[in-house]
Amino acid sequence: MKQNITYLAGLDIGSTTAKLVLVDETRKLIFSRYQRHYARIMDTVSLFFSDVAAQLGNCRLQLSVTGSAGMGFSQIMALPFVQEVICTSEAVRQIYPLTATVKNCLFKVLKLIDMGEMGNHIVLQGGAGKNPAIVRALEILTGTCITHTDMPEMMGALGAALAVKKSVANKGLRAKGFAALDRLDTIADFKTRQIVCKGCENACAVTRFVFSSGGSFYSGNRCEKIFGAKGEGRPKKGFDFADFKYRLLFDRNLAPHRKPKFTVGIPRCLNFYENFAFWHAFFVHCGINVTLSAGSTMAMSDAAKGSIMSDNICFPAKLANAHVLDLVRRGVDRIFYPLVMYEYEEFSQVHNTFNCPIVSSYTDVIDSSLDLGRRKGIPLDKPVITFRDAALLTRACVAYLKPLGIAGSRIRAAVKKGLAAHKAYKKAVREKGARLVERSGRPYHIDPLINQKIPRILTDFGVDFITEDAVPDTSDKGFDSLQVLTQWAYPNRLYRAASWVARQPDHIQMIQLNSFGCGPERSLPRFLPKIIPGTFRRYFKPPGTGLRFCHRRTGSRWRQACGMQAMISAILRFW
Repeated sequence: MKQNITYLAGLDIGSTTAKLVLVDETRKLIFSRYQRHYARIMDTVSLFFSDVAAQLGNCRLQLSVTGSAGMGFSQIMALPFVQEVICTSEAVRQIYPLTATVKNCLFKVLKLIDMGEMGNHIVLQGGAGKNPAIVRALEILTGTCITHTDMPEMMGALGAALAVKKSVANKGLRAKGFAALDRLDTIADFKTRQIVCKGCENACAVTRFVFSSGGSFYSGNRCEKIFGAKGEGRPKKGFDFADFKYRLLFDRNLAPHRKPKFTVGIPRCLNFYENFAFWHAFFVHCGINVTLSAGSTMAMSDAAKGSIMSDNICFPAKLANAHVLDLVRRGVDRIFYPLVMYEYEEFSQVHNTFNCPIVSSYTDVIDSSLDLGRRKGIPLDKPVITFRDAALLTRACVAYLKPLGIAGSRIRAAVKKGLAAHKAYKKAVREKGARLVERSGRPYHIDPLINQKIPRILTDFGVDFITEDAVPDTSDKGFDSLQVLTQWAYPNRLYRAASWVARQPDHIQMIQLNSFGCGPERSLPRFLPKIIPGTFRRYFKPPGTGLRFCHRRTGSRWRQACGMQAMISAILRFW
């Protein structure tokens, strides 16, 4: 190896691993290392460079740092830092110019399992179709001749015009010209004013146009809740089950004690959307008041971005940081965020009731990133909990609270109170959902920020719906025929709910929300269509929640009556 030469070096420090790559001026790989750093970043990086010195001798490095945990290291070492998305884009641009980008779109964004799902007739629209290299890359990947027009960027506008023409023809209307075409100069006389919609936490920036005739028009709002045409003959709104569950779960007396033992803060995130009824009753019976973090907002999420350890973690997990920091601002005595390894055993035929690894262990990530005990003087309590075994649950609760001055007998009684509260909550959910349409997802999809108002859009179309845990059926039908390992608590509910939908009349449909596409979410598209006969359509609008819509082919009458395709289009427009 030559001495005193300079190599290009890239150091990527992620939330769990570190990577180092050295290349020469021809981009030939000279050195690479990849290993977990176990939060000992300095030690791991020092080991990397010790290996470089041993292998390459006296050489110079032109080094840049990236990764979700690389900014702090780059600041300490006075090294240039580059955002991970920029690094990835540059690598794709130089090494895999087009094909890799198209693959990312098809397999990661659209989450295709195989190319056969796209069929034999593929039409490409949008401005990207003007690039012949992209068209050719799609043809190579799909093995199909791609159809596109000579002006693909205009297809949306052309489609809108053709839709109007078809609508006029179907309704027997006579096409009329634009009545004001001869006085455009007066129509162009208008004033604008910027206002902020306060109808929800989105706080849309709305532009109001006031015309000389006195009429007004609003633009920029993402919904029609406040501004917009309400129309005539709109269907009666359906029942918003997500809002019902949200209020049923969190609208409780949080501070009944005048002189509590202490006040514990509970973040409104992840598994608390499943277990808050238990923990509320448990703490209150132990003489402890509860402080709940505020409802999720984008402002809260933005304020916590600097504490997030990984860019590619799911959005519900990123919100957990925001809720914990909100509790810090509220001045609670302690923050409670347990490691819940197992959920309740709801079905006898499933293999296990594991929680999602992020849900069960994210409190460790928050503890290491925020270090609340040292920085804020607020303990973060994170006992290991299982809801699968009542005896182990009681033992864990006693081990947690007894050192804090709560009597063991009182803790054991509080566990029974908590289990009774959780049972009552689940019973109320099932009773309410006895005659509505099914919508599936994770427990935290009742968070209005996470579900992106999809439930409200559904109810605006007159659709009633229930969540996956509200299915009025407690049997284990369907699990014995599944060719999948039923070991995750929340996906197990989706399989059971799909089995129930398959046994119902045609007006019962299933919609699945998907925030991330991790773990079991990859297998659900394979198995849900086998449970529910018919087609299984996917709708995605990154970077938000994905939507999968499953129906039977025999259910066309219901879809026409409710305008399901129009409803799905409205959801996508809203994003």
